[in-house]
Amino acid sequence: MKNFKLDDYPKIADGFKVPEGYFEQLPTSVFERINQAEVSVIPLYKRTKFLWTAAAALIVAALMIPFLNHTPQSVPPDHVAIENYLAYQSNFSEYEIASLLDDKDLENMDADIRLEDKTIEEVLLSDNDIENLIN
Repeated sequence: MKNFKLDDYPKIADGFKVPEGYFEQLPTSVFERINQAEVSVIPLYKRTKFLWTAAAALIVAALMIPFLNHTPQSVPPDHVAIENYLAYQSNFSEYEIASLLDDKDLENMDADIRLEDKTIEEVLLSDNDIENLIN
């Protein structure tokens, strides 16, 4: 690789030139412009209209928060709905569901179900398709 020395090549002029005496005259020209400029005063009453509008909007937004966050009370599902869901929608088998229950749950489920003969007869007679029940 060939050695490259920047000093060996001619320099290109940048094309920018500062007028003579520019920096000596700069402070005086700046002070003259400042002294000639008029001071603009912004009255407070023009800004208060915006402040009152912003304050009113903020108050309205703060009062709307409880209405936007309100969620209706949901009714817990009854036992029949839970049983139907587990029976038809769940991928769990009866044994898997039983394994998730603890002793307290099993004691609560221990119910004495007594069906009288009269009740059984009424159910069987009210069903129109009794042959399917017999088979």
